[in-house]
Amino acid sequence: MGRTSMKFGAWLFTLIVASVAGTPPPSSAAEKLVAGYSSISPAEWTLVTAAKANLFEKYGLDVSTVYLGGSTRIVQVMIAGDVQIGQIGGSAALFGKAAGVDMAFIATTINSMAAQVLSRPEIKTVADLKGKALGVTRRGANTDYWARFGLTHHGLVPDKDVKILYTGGLRETYLALQQKQIAAATMGLGNSFGKMLQREGFNTLIDVSKLGEDFPFNGIATTKRYLQTKRPVVVNFMKAYIEAMKWNLDNKAQSKKILAGYTGVTDDELLEIAYDVYILKIRAKVPYPVNRGWKTLIDFTARDNPKVKDVKAEEILDDSIVKELDESGFVKSLNLK
Repeated sequence: MGRTSMKFGAWLFTLIVASVAGTPPPSSAAEKLVAGYSSISPAEWTLVTAAKANLFEKYGLDVSTVYLGGSTRIVQVMIAGDVQIGQIGGSAALFGKAAGVDMAFIATTINSMAAQVLSRPEIKTVADLKGKALGVTRRGANTDYWARFGLTHHGLVPDKDVKILYTGGLRETYLALQQKQIAAATMGLGNSFGKMLQREGFNTLIDVSKLGEDFPFNGIATTKRYLQTKRPVVVNFMKAYIEAMKWNLDNKAQSKKILAGYTGVTDDELLEIAYDVYILKIRAKVPYPVNRGWKTLIDFTARDNPKVKDVKAEEILDDSIVKELDESGFVKSLNLK
């Protein structure tokens, strides 16, 4: 590991210590790995639940979960080897593959464009955004794709008619809107920040969910190298993850406490809305890494990044882990179907 990677590793270790403080230490024989997630939002719920409910430990793993703002950031850290598995959007996996990373997208947990563009109260129409700034988390992240897709659908040219501003995270986006640094922003449906903005009089300018049905919003990814060398670890990771999906269904009150704990949102109405959207409605029942939506994603993002047009979804998707757990009866034993 080079000096740059070592420095980053030290920084990452500090984050990890903070993120797992208070968690009982697992068995010394447990396999250690770091799993990254990209946003402080309900989209990360299942991963955080698997850690907080000690399900990773159940399957012999010592998993440290760490927040790294934006899916593309997780892919960058995977390259350095400091994160082995990430919960990321399909767009980040696509950009990673186009950049030469041996991505393996092993599960699709949400496959819809469950998103919206919210604007300040004075912005009444999409046309009002011309000449103004729209906030997204990071370049290549889901929020970036949703913004560009929504603007293009309404005849505006991203980066020309509307400036795309990268905030670094959803909380930062929320504050940027409040402080008038941006005129609008993209956020997932059911996101607590979005609901708080709507309460404060901000407008739902574009319902992106109505512009396209299939989209690899969220999933589990690793590198092909890690999958090949540590396949049993990845299998156990997915066992814990899928069991966490069931745990959230069976333990609503505790599940909401977990969401409140890592997002800082304690308003029960907001927690209920998030639970209804992310746990009951849009999650995959069996998280196969489906191919639906990838062609649209590739075709659209190729406008901005020509290298993407040569990427095939089949080069990224690997359904072998979920298929193994499904065909073995593991998924059925949880009564998720």
